[in-house]
Amino acid sequence: MVHRLQEAFATLEGERDYTQGLAAWIAAGDLDRAEEVLAADLAALDTDLARLCLATPRAAVEISGWAELVDAVDMHEGAPITALTIGLANELDVAFEKDVPHAPVLLHGLYTDEAFAFSATSPEELRALCAADEAPWAEREEDIELYLEIDGLTAINTALLRHKRRYFIREDAEGAPAPRAYVEAVLAAWLRALRFHQAVATEVAVQGLPGRVAVISGTVDMGTEAAMVHLAKGALTDDTFGSLAAVSLQRKVPLPAYDPNATGSAIRRKVVAAETEHAPPPRKPGFFARLFGRR
Repeated sequence: MVHRLQEAFATLEGERDYTQGLAAWIAAGDLDRAEEVLAADLAALDTDLARLCLATPRAAVEISGWAELVDAVDMHEGAPITALTIGLANELDVAFEKDVPHAPVLLHGLYTDEAFAFSATSPEELRALCAADEAPWAEREEDIELYLEIDGLTAINTALLRHKRRYFIREDAEGAPAPRAYVEAVLAAWLRALRFHQAVATEVAVQGLPGRVAVISGTVDMGTEAAMVHLAKGALTDDTFGSLAAVSLQRKVPLPAYDPNATGSAIRRKVVAAETEHAPPPRKPGFFARLFGRR
């Protein structure tokens, strides 16, 4: 049985309509709606990766080091910290040894109003700036040593890094439905992004940050461009940022044909040639990739 998204993703426009919808809900803070749609489509897909995603609830994904972040913001000398950018990324030199898990990493930057007038800028304006070519606060972060980690996404992240159908060449498909494996990779990538945004939202809701700090979360070179703006402490409102009550409560708890005569080096050359031929067109680095200097 063909999944509805295999039909939708047969065209680039169809895939964009779907993923832009997810991005819009995340940007607006409606994480529950994004989860509802993703969960239903993953369940209907019924693949191993889809089941892995469904077996990774939001409560299983947590950020460590937030308490130290609170202390760093509180004890910062000089102008008050008014913004935190936090991005989910993979190490640049990921090694693909068998059975080696790959946890994503967190990149961050802390800023004051000397870098940009965050305290005088609305969440809607900040979201709009995240769609710009360059952030006005780029390379103006404070020199504060800090280490944040995220737990609970290693299995999904590793599966995605090793996934064999992360690309779909529609010109070769001649209008046929997108491969089921491609659809699962897209959905899993968005589920990974959603769980990250939810984890940030949880920390903002449960621990907060001293003063009034805009927290801008997004993914880096993961194909899931969606920036979310959170406001720490009492600045959160349900109608603007979506319901965080449930999140807070949960806190409690293509290869070459086989040739038997081919040498290993010949096979590797064929693989490289195939990847070069079928690689998607170059993609402009996303906002967070540019912000954190990954071009």
